[in-house]
Amino acid sequence: MQVVTYLIEFEPGTSLPAELTHPIYLFNELSLMGSYIAFSLKDKEFELNNLTHADRFASWKMILCTREDQASIEEVFAWAKVGSSFSVRELMKGDLLAVESAKADFEKLKEKIFKKTYSDLKEIADKYVDEVVVEVEEDSTKKEKVADDSTSQVAVNSIKSIRVSTDKIDQLLNLVSEMVTLQARLNLIAGLSGDSELIAVAEKYGSFSKQLRDNAFTISLVPFGVTITRYKRMVHDLSEQLGKKVEFVTEGEDTVLDKKIIEQLSDPLMHILRNSVDHGIELPEDRLIAGKNETGTVTMKIYHQSNNVIIKIIDDGAGINIEEIRQIGIKKKLIKKEEELSDEEILALIFLPGFSSAKVVSNVSGRGVGLDVVKRNISDIRGSIKIDTELGKYSIFTIKLPLTLSIIDGLQVKIDQRDFIIPLSQVSKIYSLSNFEKESKLNQFMVLEGNQVPYFDLREDFGIGGVVPERQEIVLVGYEKEKVALIVDSVVGENQTVLKSLGSHYKRQNFLSGGTILGDGSVALVLDINKIVTEFSKIKNK
Repeated sequence: MQVVTYLIEFEPGTSLPAELTHPIYLFNELSLMGSYIAFSLKDKEFELNNLTHADRFASWKMILCTREDQASIEEVFAWAKVGSSFSVRELMKGDLLAVESAKADFEKLKEKIFKKTYSDLKEIADKYVDEVVVEVEEDSTKKEKVADDSTSQVAVNSIKSIRVSTDKIDQLLNLVSEMVTLQARLNLIAGLSGDSELIAVAEKYGSFSKQLRDNAFTISLVPFGVTITRYKRMVHDLSEQLGKKVEFVTEGEDTVLDKKIIEQLSDPLMHILRNSVDHGIELPEDRLIAGKNETGTVTMKIYHQSNNVIIKIIDDGAGINIEEIRQIGIKKKLIKKEEELSDEEILALIFLPGFSSAKVVSNVSGRGVGLDVVKRNISDIRGSIKIDTELGKYSIFTIKLPLTLSIIDGLQVKIDQRDFIIPLSQVSKIYSLSNFEKESKLNQFMVLEGNQVPYFDLREDFGIGGVVPERQEIVLVGYEKEKVALIVDSVVGENQTVLKSLGSHYKRQNFLSGGTILGDGSVALVLDINKIVTEFSKIKNK
């Protein structure tokens, strides 16, 4: 679709809908659609291109160049109409802001733009019709000529940030990933050569490579709040449709994470929020009978925890009846009647395919529909999800996600001639293990520093043959509050790991999250510590 330049005007009036925490989030969402200049004015206080600190009742004007159609822009304001007004009008075809002199002219208007009518601004835009055509259709020499204009040069010198397309960021990240792989190759060659000068160069290159990697991935991190409007709109619309009163509260909107993760989270979060409103929050009259406020609350909390991002969705609704979940599991032959399970294990049944049915009682009905897909989508981005609930009081869905998807610091280990990578952020300690200590293990436990810890022998559990060395290594890893000991043949050392998908043939490998290419060109498998710890910590709790 062709780029079109629009004028967007927003007046908050004297009141705003309760669901609209701040109009800033509307403009954050618009800013993702293309290039822009944003103006805000509250009393005499003016701000240019500031999408973080404008007053809640400020007036806004935005010049937006985008490939999105007018309907998509208007949809952003769809439920913010009460107590406020907005308009979206086309200024011209083409990317007006690509012409630096035009962009500079609009920036010079500053607060005066609020006294200009649409016709006034269209007249300014029309002066650059020919130059916009040149920018789109003519060759690079013409573009350079526009960039050399003295007025635009002054504007360029004053710019403190630039907008870059996500495609270019993705390309940069891919190149950095390839560079990290080559750096591992260089380290290997330097080590084998024994050349001290080459080794020093390789180490220096590795240091710069790590800094570049960290900076590149910082660029790809965006605040979670840029997507919050769509969730607020959905909760607002669904609660009205169901005749319920729901307040949607968000905390930690400034928390940043990989834009790819944010994109892939959209559907799972929508589904969980829909369940919270539809099947968690009760009708106003039912809440009053239960002694609650007639308005239910759904809270979304986002925060960092170590190298992870935690998202909690909390509703103060009816909760989930764990005993009914257990009975459904027995009926569907997912568990045995005599099987003893913890509350957490019973709630995990909700995430199994086809768990729910139309025959399930009302306060559970629909809770499991599609949650298997939610869990699968979250697992695809190396995340995990669990539920905590109390009947009649609340339900909490907790999602744990990595900060980024592409590169991690790993610990390289060996079993026989095979290499594996353990995410370094989840490694606690490394111990030596003699044959005598190994033979003394009992019931899948070993004692480390006076504590009983479940263990996972990679050689045995992965069915790897070969001769077991006299001395092996124990890598103690953790997830949340649980610890598991991994038995390996040897620890090679730290490794900058570029994660690669293993493809559909490895979909059912529960304990692997991907693969990586080592410096010698061989492939190492990356262990999914979250799943390993979750699985083997069950032994401890039985």
